[in-house]
Amino acid sequence: MLASKALLILALGTPLLALASSEPDDIPRPAIATYEAQYEASYSGFPIKAEHRLTRSGNGYEIRIKARNFLGKITEEELFHIDGQGAIVPDSYRNDRSIMGTTRKESMAVDHATSSIRADRKGRQAQLDFEPGQLGPLSHQLELARDLQDGVEDLSYAVIIRGSVRDYRYERRGEEDLETPLGTLRVLRLERVRDNSDRETVLWLAPELNYQPVLLRQKEDGSSYELTLQSFRFTGESTATPDAGQ
Repeated sequence: MLASKALLILALGTPLLALASSEPDDIPRPAIATYEAQYEASYSGFPIKAEHRLTRSGNGYEIRIKARNFLGKITEEELFHIDGQGAIVPDSYRNDRSIMGTTRKESMAVDHATSSIRADRKGRQAQLDFEPGQLGPLSHQLELARDLQDGVEDLSYAVIIRGSVRDYRYERRGEEDLETPLGTLRVLRLERVRDNSDRETVLWLAPELNYQPVLLRQKEDGSSYELTLQSFRFTGESTATPDAGQ
């Protein structure tokens, strides 16, 4: 299922969930600005397109990603809010995919009253403890961007994914000028640090776009995937002050 792997990567479910920030409590975290982005990729001759949106939703935010080609589609959605300390807090997540007639669903919901997570994947349910600093599979990109804007050195992350919490680490690999469909951009190159794995994931993030990924490359099992940002725009909604918790 090569095309299905490419769809999953294009859906930008790359987990980068931050632990605690090293910034002092009296320094506000960077504002969250809403946006719309379009991505394209080609894997083994299969063209793939995806749209990525961050919008306001009630007292919080919604991230929605849709990836599709002629073989199928994937839709991911996550709701989160900002707490009184300015931290991103996940509320719920769902992933619906339909590829070549096969349908799979995954979801999770955080019960803040009991500090617990209810996860459901392929019909199997799991109950996990929820701890401060854990985020959903999509809000990771926002927390990573805020860490980079804050100059946080230790890019160590905790990921709620597939019914468990996993650790991820990323390292800076320097800056460079990159030719993109949006023109020449100055980008920061990040690489995921993996233990005992031949999989390689590299991201190029644009500071002028609030560290939105403009290029992602992944190598796995002798195959390679690549996606590129085609268009991006801020949609005008932003907040620098904490929202009320949901």
